[in-house]
Amino acid sequence: MAATKLTEEKDLPFDMPAVELPVIPDREFNIVDFGAIGDGRFNNTKSIHAAIEACASQGGGTVLIPAGIWQTGPIRLQSCIRLHTESGALVIFSSNRDDYPLILTSYEGLRTVRCIPAIYGADLENVAITGHGVFDGSGEAWRPVKRMKLTDGQWQKLLSSGGYVEGGTWWPTEMSLKASSLVKSLISKNIQDPAAFQAARDHLRPTLVQLDRCRKVLFDGPTFRNSAAWNVHPWLCEHVTIRNVSIRNPWNSLTEWRRT
Repeated sequence: MAATKLTEEKDLPFDMPAVELPVIPDREFNIVDFGAIGDGRFNNTKSIHAAIEACASQGGGTVLIPAGIWQTGPIRLQSCIRLHTESGALVIFSSNRDDYPLILTSYEGLRTVRCIPAIYGADLENVAITGHGVFDGSGEAWRPVKRMKLTDGQWQKLLSSGGYVEGGTWWPTEMSLKASSLVKSLISKNIQDPAAFQAARDHLRPTLVQLDRCRKVLFDGPTFRNSAAWNVHPWLCEHVTIRNVSIRNPWNSLTEWRRT
């Protein structure tokens, strides 16, 4: 991907400098060459990590996810890398909460501890997520669900899957239900040690995509769906371009209504 600048916007009531697109070297690393199997069952976490590491060690390039169903844990990006999904590629993130370590990051305006996002990068430059594939966050493993948002049949099916109910809301685990007060207490004391939050891990739902303090970022083409928390979160990033992106979550995944 060559260095490119977007055209400056016209007729704006402020000066809008040109937004810079990422510069990505012209080399490709197919995750299949690193042992990935797109059968919907194989855990591809190590294979995708190895492809990203190999790409980064050579100065960057494109990490290609071809058509297939790819199960994986969290993906951690690096500078000068384009994560590209072919049409027909479905990346399904693990529903095993143990696969998501706690990290210090930003969430809803606070510098705090959360589970690592499904796709994450911090302090990077020249990063892109492109192509026509789908990233599925397996959010049903994390999200609470209100009784009022399901039919009788859907509610009974949800109850039969396990979990805990309190005040008309279903929670996937006891930890996710009861950890709210612990999280509020730790945040009020400005505690930012991930170890202190371990007993509340299930409550600290991961975002689907989060990039912290990155520069020259491009999202172009993919669908991001079924997130556990927020969807696409470029936090304190510069030169961000988002185009041709679809974001889809179940309508009942919104656990509270807010006026903005």
